[in-house]
Amino acid sequence: MEVVITEYVDAFLCSVTEAAGDRILKKLGLLEEDNWWLLGKDGIIEKIDGIYKLNIRKCLGCEYRIFFGQHRGRHWAVHAINKKKQKIDRSDIKLAKERMKWIIDNI
Repeated sequence: MEVVITEYVDAFLCSVTEAAGDRILKKLGLLEEDNWWLLGKDGIIEKIDGIYKLNIRKCLGCEYRIFFGQHRGRHWAVHAINKKKQKIDRSDIKLAKERMKWIIDNI
């Protein structure tokens, strides 16, 4: 299933180190190839309120979260964060849901 990287996630990728960006893109590539099972414990996928969250653990001391949804046979990467706290802020999940709703309503 194709992974569409939205402008929000693209801007996030430009803000992280090249190594971190490469690792994130590699994990998203496994989703695209329907090899999500190869993500292992380093790339756990959880579903929260209808949005999927891809955990990318310990890349140069940082952890990242990529939020995505599914629409028309594609994974849409709609939000990304550098995880700094134990719990994900509800505002991040809400923002990802709003962006995914816009995609569903307009694409």
